[in-house]
Amino acid sequence: MIRIDWQDLTPLPRPASGCMVALAGGGYCAAGGTVWQDGVKTFLPDVQMYDLTAGQWRPGPSLPVPLAYGVAVPAQGGMAIYGGADSGKTYRGGWRWQTGADGWTPAEDLPEALVLARALVLSGEVFVFGGAPEVADLTAASAKVWRGSAGAWEPAANLPGGPLVMMALAASEGLIYCFGGCSMPAAGVVENSGAAWAYDPAAGTWTALRPLPAPVRGAAAVTLAPGRIALLGGYAGAGAGHGFSGSVFVYDCRADAYTEATPLPAGVSGIEFVLAGDLLLGTCGEDGVQRRFGRLLAGRVAP
Repeated sequence: MIRIDWQDLTPLPRPASGCMVALAGGGYCAAGGTVWQDGVKTFLPDVQMYDLTAGQWRPGPSLPVPLAYGVAVPAQGGMAIYGGADSGKTYRGGWRWQTGADGWTPAEDLPEALVLARALVLSGEVFVFGGAPEVADLTAASAKVWRGSAGAWEPAANLPGGPLVMMALAASEGLIYCFGGCSMPAAGVVENSGAAWAYDPAAGTWTALRPLPAPVRGAAAVTLAPGRIALLGGYAGAGAGHGFSGSVFVYDCRADAYTEATPLPAGVSGIEFVLAGDLLLGTCGEDGVQRRFGRLLAGRVAP
């Protein structure tokens, strides 16, 4: 087992799920998200920023609209957000914030309105994988992969396993790795995926990888070092021994193998991790039905 030493840092002032997260502005930036108030899901415009130097949270510039379930990537010293939804609408539009700015400016629209997609930046290009047009109905989820640069998007590929949302995504050594996720083959029927794939943007090819130890959606993926990707948490489905997962695995890209690591201190789906130096930082997500996870977990991988 790989040892990860976990500790709790200052908790998130307003626990939320569905936040758009990036390492930006000198720290961990969690934008938007949802909370439950009196049995009603509320969408937030809040931006909460954890200062790595001060070790404290502070408010950032609020989003122009309440928003959740979009994708976020680091951009120009700040972050960019694409897609997402509020209580009545799914968006194509994007927003960009630069460190030191007191507000958000419009970013280029996605080719389609999406929620629950995943995205990352590789070689200066933004890649957006999967997603769906509605939060509550995933039957029309997408299998498309979009790539964008200089304000323009173009189709890059289709996911080989079909439509997916809530997958875990990370890049290493020029390849993009996609783990798990879920689909909805019929209304109300959610199926977790245990499949894993490597996508080569230069060649436009996919390689099937060893399946995950268990099918899961809503896990996080973080590249620890070239050829090593941490997979953390998620939702493994109903039934004994399943549910909100605290499992952690480290995937060896070269050996195509998973090694179990010290689990998270709590089971949580949708937790958003970033790598700050050698420290894994993660918060947000759900640790139960209509519950929001507000602990800020910090993990250091043992040599």
